[in-house]
Amino acid sequence: MASQSFNIPRTRVLIVVLTTLLYFLSMNISISIVVRYSRELGINISNTSIIWAVTFLVSAIFRPISGHYGDRVSSFLMMSIGSVFLMLANVVYMFSRDFTSLLLGRSLNGIASAMFIAPSIAAATLIVSEDLVGRSLSYRSATVSFGALVGPVIGGYLVDYVSYSVAFALSAVLSALNAIVCALLYIHSDITAQLQRSSDRGSWKDAMNPIVILFTATSLIGGLSFFTFRSLLQSHYRDLGYPSSLYGILMACFAAITMILRLTSHRIIGSNLRRLFLISATCYFIVGLGSIVLSRTYMYPWAFIPVAFYGLGFGLLVPAVQSIISMSTMKNVRNRAMTVYAMGYDIGGFVGGIVLGHVAQTFGYSFSYVIIGLLLMINPILVLMSTNRVLNK
Repeated sequence: MASQSFNIPRTRVLIVVLTTLLYFLSMNISISIVVRYSRELGINISNTSIIWAVTFLVSAIFRPISGHYGDRVSSFLMMSIGSVFLMLANVVYMFSRDFTSLLLGRSLNGIASAMFIAPSIAAATLIVSEDLVGRSLSYRSATVSFGALVGPVIGGYLVDYVSYSVAFALSAVLSALNAIVCALLYIHSDITAQLQRSSDRGSWKDAMNPIVILFTATSLIGGLSFFTFRSLLQSHYRDLGYPSSLYGILMACFAAITMILRLTSHRIIGSNLRRLFLISATCYFIVGLGSIVLSRTYMYPWAFIPVAFYGLGFGLLVPAVQSIISMSTMKNVRNRAMTVYAMGYDIGGFVGGIVLGHVAQTFGYSFSYVIIGLLLMINPILVLMSTNRVLNK
């Protein structure tokens, strides 16, 4: 009987892992080459930054829909819809030849992110008992890292040795497959019932407690740093004349570090809220330091040094913050709580992409990296200053 009770949550976790892998593998193939593709089409840095950033604006607009219906209907239904939009985005990328068509593709990508990401985080917490939430989130986060490990390498080598169209086509096929898998899981009554069990009550007000608000605020700067780092470095390496595969190798290194940390993060971070707050503050500091180091060591192979900082920081930061939000909210509002948190990343990615893209074009890439690092130093101060006040409420 004990073995049977263990196998049930393990099977459910593997289901979330499979759908997460397909989505993030597809996404990372395309986003690791779309900025370079834009620059190859002759689009300047500022306009390329707008193309990159529009995804986050669109995602922020559509996230409340996925949060609401994820709680009221099913996380897997939202995940299936998100995968369909990711497929459509990649089809548009395949035929894009100018600013407008790439902007459309990135907008569809934004809807995909809104529909898939927060519900997949919530699903990882809802399909297991509360004592297994940390482990489930760790495995899901490690899967995200694995997609980020493999996707950029595949995308980079396909661009260097085949074509952009083939890379986007592969990404479209993977997302189409995921849409089918998620739809079948939605239809599967036992799994759907598990996610819907506590979804009848609760409101947005219940989802937006002080802890969720705090980490939504920090995620604004976190999103600004992470997504701008990925887009600017991709554009920077193209301008330096490096092959696409080189950027893919750097992102694979980042992803490998985060994956290793996330596979064991449930043992490292624990379930004590005060400890989790301290870990998240430390991780924000490490990422900020990495961005400042990047401003001086962006050339290959020295760039592996700041990438290691990013990997170490984000490797523990994401599961720690997601665990904090999960532990501080009821199951029946968890899709909405994760949605609010993810919207912080969206808004940060949108503002950072446009503003820092313009800064990079005007003052240089290195100056942008320093700005990102200094902004990130605000987060550990916010977290540490809020720890006692928030936890004692």
